[in-house]
Amino acid sequence: MTAFPFGEELVRTLAGQRSAPLTGLFQAATFLGDLGGYVLLITAIYVAWDKRLALRLALVTLLATALDHALKTLIANPRPFLGDGSYLENWAVSPARAAELAAEFSTPSGHAMAAAAFYAYLFGSVRSRAARAACVALILLIGLSRPYLGVHYLEDVLLGWPLGIVVAVLALRRAAALGARWAAIPYAGQVATALGASLALWLATRGLGPAPAAQPSAFLAYAGFLTGIAVAAPLEASRVGFDPRSGGAGAKLLRYALSIALILGVLIGLDALSGSRVPRPTALGQLLAYLRHAAASVAGFFVCPLLFVRLGLGAGARTRPAYRPAGPGDLESLLALQRAFYAGEGYAFDPDVARRALGRLLADPSLGEAWLAEQDGRAVAYAVLTLGWSLELGGRDAFVDELYVTHGARGRGLGRAGLAAVEAGARALGVRALHLEVEDGKPAAHALYRRSGFAPRGRALLSKTLLL
Repeated sequence: MTAFPFGEELVRTLAGQRSAPLTGLFQAATFLGDLGGYVLLITAIYVAWDKRLALRLALVTLLATALDHALKTLIANPRPFLGDGSYLENWAVSPARAAELAAEFSTPSGHAMAAAAFYAYLFGSVRSRAARAACVALILLIGLSRPYLGVHYLEDVLLGWPLGIVVAVLALRRAAALGARWAAIPYAGQVATALGASLALWLATRGLGPAPAAQPSAFLAYAGFLTGIAVAAPLEASRVGFDPRSGGAGAKLLRYALSIALILGVLIGLDALSGSRVPRPTALGQLLAYLRHAAASVAGFFVCPLLFVRLGLGAGARTRPAYRPAGPGDLESLLALQRAFYAGEGYAFDPDVARRALGRLLADPSLGEAWLAEQDGRAVAYAVLTLGWSLELGGRDAFVDELYVTHGARGRGLGRAGLAAVEAGARALGVRALHLEVEDGKPAAHALYRRSGFAPRGRALLSKTLLL
């Protein structure tokens, strides 16, 4: 191992200045930066707010943590106080935790890197100023808790923060494009890719350098969670379609408690079955650790949503909102959705002009049609069809003028269902072709339209022939 010229003096000074309130605060902060803390937070987001965001946060955090452990193994810098053997006296952690940390390297700080990745991604995904301020505070608290507790150098934290932020920024910029490419891979290919990447990761980490025995096991825990997501998320989307916004506060609390109990039950139960019989540093022990974490991920992202729907604790695909033709009485709901759509796209919105245009459309079927989807009495999506004439095809054509799904209702197939509603309406009117325009730089939208049968016709125009 290589000892870096990092400032152990600062860590030793902090150890001598601890107070009970501050130690309690930083121990709570460091728990939020542990794997268990992220399980609690991601599960809460998944069962009560936004499935897609929860899955992306899980992926970003696991990738950042896996990268951190790869860097730890390459750098191979020991933790503070290991050189003179005084770590038990200077680390403000439990003896069991100290034994685990002593088997791992120090640089960079995994807590700082994962916190920066998780909370920077969350910062970029929400608009609330209070939530964003909390994200910044937690990045700082979780990172600074490590040198305060004595288990990391300050330099480890200062290196981990920018690395985690880079992971988050790249994920925010490329999530849609990568998600579209991943969605284009058949399910069997996705699972095979996850398994193959896990095997490659395991082989690579065993040959990276002088890693402690615990290091490959840590890698495989993250790989197991990622594999579980690859297995569970598509199954849940196609067979369950759980809606995290459904149900009241009581149902959401029950869902959360059930999820945590099942995930911990799988982790603890499988560990108890294998831990006492198979040594963890062995290849078989590492394989069992991988399978244990994969099973916990499947339990959280597939089994739990299935139970929610079966037990009546949440709505599933069969109860997801369906589109219906909109009439004059739906004008205000459509205007509210249109305002949100324009704001999200950065377009100017004139409520008077929009009211007149939508009012004419709803009153005159010769101009087109509109469809509206509602959940619990709240409008969550809409689609607009406008009619025109195509000289190219010599007949009436139709245009998908607008298609919008609110943020909280995304990930439930409403985009594709909206296109299907528009196409059915166009066919009923005897329209020859259906067109839409989509801007560059929107790979997720392009992927949705391609899956729905639209083909490029120009720089921004996509078309689908309905009548031959």
